[in-house]
Amino acid sequence: MLRSWTGLVLIFLSIGSVPARAAEVQPLDYVPSNAAVFAHLRVGDLLDSPLYQNLRKTSAKEIDGLFDEAYPTLGLRLDSVETATFFYPTMPMGPGDETTFVIIVSTRKPYDKVTLFKEIRDKRKEQVKDGHFPLANKLYLKFLDEKSFVVLHEIHFEMFKKPPAPQDKDGVVTEALKMARDKHHFAASIDFSKLPNELFTAAPPELQPFLPLLKAKTTAFFADLKEKDLQVGINLVTTDANAALDAERSFKLLMKLASDNLGDAFKEEKPSENFRIALPLLKELERGINQVKTTRDGARLDNLMTLKTDQPLGEVISKLVNRVRAAENETQSLSWRVALLPQLGEENLYKQFRLDEPWDSEHNFALAKKMPKVFASSAKKSEIDTHFRLFHSNGAVFDLIQPRQLTEIKDGASNTIMVVESAESSPWTKPDDFEFEEKLAIEKLIRFTDGKTSALFADGSVRTVKKGLGDKTWRLLIQRDDGEVLPDLDK
Repeated sequence: MLRSWTGLVLIFLSIGSVPARAAEVQPLDYVPSNAAVFAHLRVGDLLDSPLYQNLRKTSAKEIDGLFDEAYPTLGLRLDSVETATFFYPTMPMGPGDETTFVIIVSTRKPYDKVTLFKEIRDKRKEQVKDGHFPLANKLYLKFLDEKSFVVLHEIHFEMFKKPPAPQDKDGVVTEALKMARDKHHFAASIDFSKLPNELFTAAPPELQPFLPLLKAKTTAFFADLKEKDLQVGINLVTTDANAALDAERSFKLLMKLASDNLGDAFKEEKPSENFRIALPLLKELERGINQVKTTRDGARLDNLMTLKTDQPLGEVISKLVNRVRAAENETQSLSWRVALLPQLGEENLYKQFRLDEPWDSEHNFALAKKMPKVFASSAKKSEIDTHFRLFHSNGAVFDLIQPRQLTEIKDGASNTIMVVESAESSPWTKPDDFEFEEKLAIEKLIRFTDGKTSALFADGSVRTVKKGLGDKTWRLLIQRDDGEVLPDLDK
């Protein structure tokens, strides 16, 4: 009998001596405790929600169309995503900082490493760094495992070379991380203390009433899509009970201003078409704002808004998606030339355009006949055509996604071309410009007269450029930060 008990004891001891299996690293584990901005979205749970399933009954064609349109660029269907985790380790403060973020994506099933961002990766195959595949603007793709990957700025490479550090139990993102792990559909936080100090010491008068909100120690947000309503919460932890009281007053004032602004918008005599379509949802938003529940307990302030989801969401989404499609993802919106009108002394003409309608809508197309002389050229095909077009994206000065500052033109504004005279004309209100690519045959796109053309440089000067420079030199002139030496253009 004793021998049997001894055997059992040895078995238990041996079990206790077996090393515990390491817990699998989750995307949320990588979020630093002091991250400046954090957001986590449970995409899979949203797609499984009753509301989304009901939306598919009325808007499946539009929803699938959006997923299909995103696939060629992403190489991944959005409805295959399980979670998306986004964070800025430090607060972006200046030009170039906008892309210093990290996005970790987990998928519902193994993704295809070949197709993921393939279109972008193929252009930069030679720039792979230590298993990181270049995308754009110093962003890289890294595969974590068969069901997760990360898009990150190059300054964060070290973050994923070793297991994530333990998270502080009192960090600024601790509450938001707990919300995310508790499977709220959406959880987020922002550390306002990392904003420039001048924001607090020299705040403009219109911002001063809301400073108590920005001075909270932690600010966490969550959202949950229920069967019949959407719940949105904003939870603040302040320094003490008096600070919480001040924050409560600021929050109630903010809600009143939001409600008043919506009320004023409802009184507009000629609202935009998009506003008219979304009117039922905006009315519900106004009701929700007016009925926010606020609870203050010591230094803590919790705010909860509930929105009913029995509004005609499917109908609204279908109409809005169709309008977006009509604009063809910016190929039928309005040109940058329209945006310049106020600076050209044409503010009255600018105000006549409907900015939420495509360039060739009946209303906007009629205005194209009022083209300012500055956009005209001797070779125009009609009274609405222009030859002045720009290069954008992939290193050019203009970027459709991320606006650029003059300080980002590292090659010098006087050495970088913005606008050229194109061989083919285009309606001046239509954003029909050239996407810059390494293999683009640039000289074939440009209109030369007697072997010369004019180009607008980033310093505002217009210079004559001779034919025969070659596409390589043209590429150097268009790229804002290639760092290459330019030949003498006057020779």
